[in-house]
Amino acid sequence: MRHLGHLPVYVTSSLDEMSIWREWVEWLLQQFAFGLPTLSFVLWLEYLALRRTNQFYAEVHRRERAEAAVRQSQKLEAVGQLTGGSPTTSTTFFRS
Repeated sequence: MRHLGHLPVYVTSSLDEMSIWREWVEWLLQQFAFGLPTLSFVLWLEYLALRRTNQFYAEVHRRERAEAAVRQSQKLEAVGQLTGGSPTTSTTFFRS
C-alpha cells in the first residue's frame, strides 16, 4: 500500500509497477503504429485537396482575366462602330 502524494489517498496493486509501465508503453507503441500512418495518409489527402483547390482558383482567375479582356475588346469594337469605324476618329473620341 502506497500513499499518493499529498492527497489522503492510498493505492494498492497486485501488479508490479514496472509491469504496469511496460504494458502502458506497449499500448502506446501500438497506438503510434496504427495512428501515425493513418495521420500521415489523412494529411497527404489534405495536401492533395489543397493543391487541387489552388489550381482551381488559379484557373478561375485566368478565365476572369480572359473574359475581362474580351469585354474590353468588345467595348472598343462598339465604340469603333459608333464612330464609323475610323481608327483616327475613335482615337480622337478617347482623347476628348
